[in-house]
Amino acid sequence: MPNHYMVNEIFYSIQGEGQWVGQPMAFVRFSGCNLNCNFCDTDHRKATRMTAVQILQAVHDCLPPTISHEVFYKVPICLTGGEPTLQVDQNLLWTLNDHPLHMETNGTEEIDNWSMFRCITFSPKRSEVPLKIREMLMCGDGARWELKVVCDPASIEFQPIIQETWGRLRFSRKYLQPMAGPYGGHWSEEWARSFIADNPDWGLSVQLHKILKIR
Repeated sequence: MPNHYMVNEIFYSIQGEGQWVGQPMAFVRFSGCNLNCNFCDTDHRKATRMTAVQILQAVHDCLPPTISHEVFYKVPICLTGGEPTLQVDQNLLWTLNDHPLHMETNGTEEIDNWSMFRCITFSPKRSEVPLKIREMLMCGDGARWELKVVCDPASIEFQPIIQETWGRLRFSRKYLQPMAGPYGGHWSEEWARSFIADNPDWGLSVQLHKILKIR
């Protein structure tokens, strides 16, 4: 029997965050997470059971028919969630591997097949760095990794995440992203700008897709 995955949605849009902002991508959003963040915008009650082949077909179906054959397989696929590492396995990666692969993860779970990704975005919600993740970041190709920390200055966990744990590890880019919605707002934006001014090795990530009012 083929492996199945619980998928929240599959759609085509632009990357709105981090170093690949503005890049057209197909997004595969998985349902389910091992954390429970109050600002999460994924409805985990919505889930469709799909095989890897069905996921790949759904990705191809969501791409515009006007994309030329030469460009078609250059369109990246971003695996996100929820928490994709709870479901992503070798079978799915090999099925999708004709496209450049990206993944967004909270960094709590080991990533066995990290070399297959063009970019992995770590968006930690806790200060602890699991040992296997720390080892991967120390010995792997740092150009593949970016750090994106959601800016919640009201959280006592926020400073340790930046200064003492994740912020000291090997990343090609490090970003603060002001928290959107009712839990963030102007205070988060001001705090992020102030921090980046004092720490120029960090950059600002804004959620461009929300500014443009697209998915």
